[in-house]
Amino acid sequence: MSKVTHPSKGKIAVPIPVQKALTCESANKLEFKLMAISVTSLKGIFEKPSKEVSIADMNQAIMKKGSKFC
Repeated sequence: MSKVTHPSKGKIAVPIPVQKALTCESANKLEFKLMAISVTSLKGIFEKPSKEVSIADMNQAIMKKGSKFC
């Protein structure tokens, strides 16, 4: 995730990783659109997993990777 600071003049710089992901060039114009997205609106976008995984299995996988959040 990239972060930018909103300066007093109101101009923001698009971070290099975002520019590369969008394949931006110097003369390209970008349009920003605010969208309210709920989790339920994402239904159907992703394929169903090949097998179901329980919460316990997920927690175990996180612990194996040494997550600092558990």
